[in-house]
Amino acid sequence: MKLTPENIKHIDNTLIRDRINYIDLRVEIIDHISSELEILEGDFEVVFPKFYEEKEFFIRQMFVGHMKSDYKKGCKQLLNKLFSLSFFFLFLMINAIIVFLNHTKNKEFVLEYLDIIPIILPTPITMILLYNFLLSKNNSTDLTSLVGITNLIIVSYVFGGIYIIREIDTLLWIPIFSFYLTINLSYYFFYFSSKKRHEKKYNSILYNR
Repeated sequence: MKLTPENIKHIDNTLIRDRINYIDLRVEIIDHISSELEILEGDFEVVFPKFYEEKEFFIRQMFVGHMKSDYKKGCKQLLNKLFSLSFFFLFLMINAIIVFLNHTKNKEFVLEYLDIIPIILPTPITMILLYNFLLSKNNSTDLTSLVGITNLIIVSYVFGGIYIIREIDTLLWIPIFSFYLTINLSYYFFYFSSKKRHEKKYNSILYNR
């Protein structure tokens, strides 16, 4: 059986109907189901309903397994990004700016004008994520887990990080503050790069199979 883009779209809509709202999980399921369907004989409209009914337990197992592995995937992704060259260079650049401001002004000046940034900077992306979580059919388990772990670090600034930074008497406060600024800026890159990657893979399976 040769599947058409319309057939693939029908599979996708069926998964969405069954509340599989994670795009990366649907990509895996669609790829698996399509591969099995293509070796069967008959018309898609006739074969698919019974085939899908037989696969419902398997799909639920994939969903549960995907969600269970979220935390590990999020930690692994975050560590990979924190130790990437792009994150390192952004951190160095921000660190250099803070060092310059601290040298030309002082710590009190820097914190008076900049310590609010790690609090307000995540707000727009948080609103986007909240919208996606509540209404979007194209969430990503990878992205959800990555954002969840990253959010814990960002929230730690509000509940402890800023107070520690203010109390430190040495220049150690600069790299700590710079790290918080860097991860807040990177938060946007984490979101859009992950979203683009999954949508590209999704569209590839949906339209180019």
